[in-house]
Amino acid sequence: MLIIPLIFLLGASAPTQRAAISDTYVKHEYRIPMRDGVKLYTAVYVPKSADGKHPIMLERTPYSAGPYGANKFPFRFDGSPKFAENDYIFATQDVRGRYMSEGKWEEIRPIKAKPGTKETDESTDAYDTVEFLIKNVPSNNGRVGLWGISYPGFYAAAALNNSHPAIKAVSPQAPVTEWFFGDDVHHNGAFFLQDNFDFYFGFGYDLPAPAEDHPNIESFGRRPDAREFFLKLGSAINADKQYYKGRIPFWLDICNHDAYDDFWKARSTARHLKNVKAAVLTVGGLFDAEDMYGPWDVYAGIKENNKGAINHLVVGPWTHGGWAGGTGSSYAGYKFGMNTSTEFREKIEFPFFDAYLRGDGKFDHPKVQVFDTGANAWRNFAEWPPTKETKPFDLYLAGNGQLSESGNSAGTDRYIVDPADPIPYQPGVITGRRSTYMGEDQTFLKDRKDILRYSTPELSEDLRLCGPVVADLKVSTTGTDADFIVKVIDVTPEGAERLVRWEVMRGKFRKDFSKPVPFKPNVPDTVSFKLNPMFHTFLKGHKLMVQIQSSWFPLIDLNPNKFCNIYKAEPDDYQKATISVHRGTSGSRIRFGRL
Repeated sequence: MLIIPLIFLLGASAPTQRAAISDTYVKHEYRIPMRDGVKLYTAVYVPKSADGKHPIMLERTPYSAGPYGANKFPFRFDGSPKFAENDYIFATQDVRGRYMSEGKWEEIRPIKAKPGTKETDESTDAYDTVEFLIKNVPSNNGRVGLWGISYPGFYAAAALNNSHPAIKAVSPQAPVTEWFFGDDVHHNGAFFLQDNFDFYFGFGYDLPAPAEDHPNIESFGRRPDAREFFLKLGSAINADKQYYKGRIPFWLDICNHDAYDDFWKARSTARHLKNVKAAVLTVGGLFDAEDMYGPWDVYAGIKENNKGAINHLVVGPWTHGGWAGGTGSSYAGYKFGMNTSTEFREKIEFPFFDAYLRGDGKFDHPKVQVFDTGANAWRNFAEWPPTKETKPFDLYLAGNGQLSESGNSAGTDRYIVDPADPIPYQPGVITGRRSTYMGEDQTFLKDRKDILRYSTPELSEDLRLCGPVVADLKVSTTGTDADFIVKVIDVTPEGAERLVRWEVMRGKFRKDFSKPVPFKPNVPDTVSFKLNPMFHTFLKGHKLMVQIQSSWFPLIDLNPNKFCNIYKAEPDDYQKATISVHRGTSGSRIRFGRL
């Protein structure tokens, strides 16, 4: 969802790139009519040297298709330089209701239009756009590819539904797909407070009419101490009362739809992807702080609903959009021993599009390719999850802070969660959220008493874990609600605790995301939830650690430990609670797949 500074990632010389594009491309500006009469601004860049017919690469974005004006050109084109070297045509469109496009803006606009009607959604807008482009853009060969990262990744995915026959290849990259379970806004019903608060200051304001500039509500820079700021702010509704003042409709939607109701279900993109005809290359990052959930979800949705579809998945050791620029040779404390991002752009992304947009449709690449972040190697699979290659591997919480393959260590471990003193998610004074928190060394929390820690003995051989991860917790609380955060950590021989995977579960949704229920105080109950998939080899001499806690602030909003609409919780609702985590055969365990 967050805007990616591609120029910074690539280290390109902006003036040089701008001059090169204006010298070699002709720009066309169109107002493309949709079936309901709304016109969408679209900038198209056609190479001057193009002989014959050439494919169109289309990106649909809410982040501006500018610069606007026939004589103004972008700094660079996305993807590998090979696209421009091979005379690809580039098109960028402002989606409905954004910047220079007409119509009403809607967040993650639901896919609902019925074929043969004048109803519209992002699928029909993409269809009508492509129909116009292939009939009006000079020198095009009648084949179109769509791509996009983050929010534009959502628009790329949406275009797959009952897609135009000229759309031959689509790459949803870090696509937003499910804003209640795992992307940007919520994870398993828990609200990502800091990210969303900061994002909507510069994004969510409605434009009354098409305009080149999209003003922020007001200037709001990095706070000297985000932890103190959000503690003082309180519940999410106070952001509207004190700052947004009704000018961000979606913020009020969040506060008013505090369970998985029809509002969120309508925005569940992957379940609506039907009749997919184009070849698909979905891309994601194992350290993506914004939209790690989306790539797995899009791949699974296409696989489930479109038998025989050409459906590729690549997930590398990247942050949000990290494959689009830079070398991808390292992240946080990890070093990968290869230029993963460069190799993706040159050896996977360009060949994929070229095969379907200029070639014979032969793309010689595995259906699924995922990077092993411990062994530093790409692994290929026929499908995901790789259930045929993996075996179940369960680790039970045991006494004395141990992890065991048997559940014989019955007992209970406890900690007190205090909303007045929540656990920070990254070390030091928090101003802005760093992408490196996804691989942060957790030793900065070694003195916190409100974290339970369990680890294996030093490994005598490599332990390769691959696929979905499920936390099955048996817990009780003195309150009526609680959050549960589970972290999977690689402990190095030097004592670093490198975060590999984590996830949060808002306890009131443990039985049904649509019908939250309170805990009965001090009565044990089961809280089971999925973490995003992982592929990591814990090397010989390392340890696997699991940490359990009930706050991670201000990344995640505070659970008051009281059953209520947390977005509208009052100061008196926040209370301390004692959390009990139960061990034993019928107690708590973490389920992995072992390769």
